[in-house]
Amino acid sequence: MPYFFLTLLAVVALLFLVVTGCKDENNKTGKTNDPKGNVVVVNKQNPSVFVLLDRKEMQKKLQQLSKTPPTTPMAMGAMCYEQAMAPERAEYTCPTCGEKTLYTDLFAQTVEWELPGCRRLLESIPSNLAKLDESEFCKKCKPSIQTPQLALLIYYKNEDKPHRVTNITSNDIKLLDEFLKGQDKHKGSYDEESPLLNHLSRLEEILGVKKGE
Repeated sequence: MPYFFLTLLAVVALLFLVVTGCKDENNKTGKTNDPKGNVVVVNKQNPSVFVLLDRKEMQKKLQQLSKTPPTTPMAMGAMCYEQAMAPERAEYTCPTCGEKTLYTDLFAQTVEWELPGCRRLLESIPSNLAKLDESEFCKKCKPSIQTPQLALLIYYKNEDKPHRVTNITSNDIKLLDEFLKGQDKHKGSYDEESPLLNHLSRLEEILGVKKGE
């Protein structure tokens, strides 16, 4: 009797592995929703090859935003946040080459505060749509740069090179995320709210697209 149950368990386990393998094979190419709500095919093995953004559609979305009356009034955020002591120095580790670069003063604040914030916020945006370019902060990768800036790469359909916008902050990435999700308001660093329409010009710079007429 124990031998019978052991054999049965082995057969069940084998069937489970076969079914799971077939499912994984079928899911190499799946479907997901892009920021515009369209269902698109995504290669799960290499999703970076699929670029979903289209300049004309982004222009239409910007036009719609420009013609949408702000329905959300300005809202004050919390005023009781304790200000942290600004770091005097911070060590930057390049994710590409692993080299370390020491920064002081304002650059230390960028490395210690702004850069981690940008990385965290970008996690909500698919990597085949936008990527952070922090290469200017690596003295080995960009030895000639004296004033490093964070940049954002925006990938468009049927374009070989991404649009690159510099002087990026965590607030810019918030704006992009809110815009792609179709929201009509922007939430600032202290939870203050304002109409997304107020930030239209910066969105045009980030996307590299003008709303047109």
